[in-house]
Amino acid sequence: MSPDLNPVENVWGHLTRQVYGECKQYSTVNELGEAIEDAWEKMEDCYVRDLYSSMPKPIIEVTLAQGKKCRV
Repeated sequence: MSPDLNPVENVWGHLTRQVYGECKQYSTVNELGEAIEDAWEKMEDCYVRDLYSSMPKPIIEVTLAQGKKCRV
């Protein structure tokens, strides 16, 4: 349940910053949906690949901490 072991949280944060950057607001659900889809399409594959590549260290740290809070 640690966010350190859940790289998708980083993806959601990235999408949120892209969609709502510069305090952008949307008038309709359709506008928001289009903005989300656009941000998803523009997300570079290397961003997600790098997130998954970074996973071994957090897994080891959380394991060594026996699931307790750790500095990853």
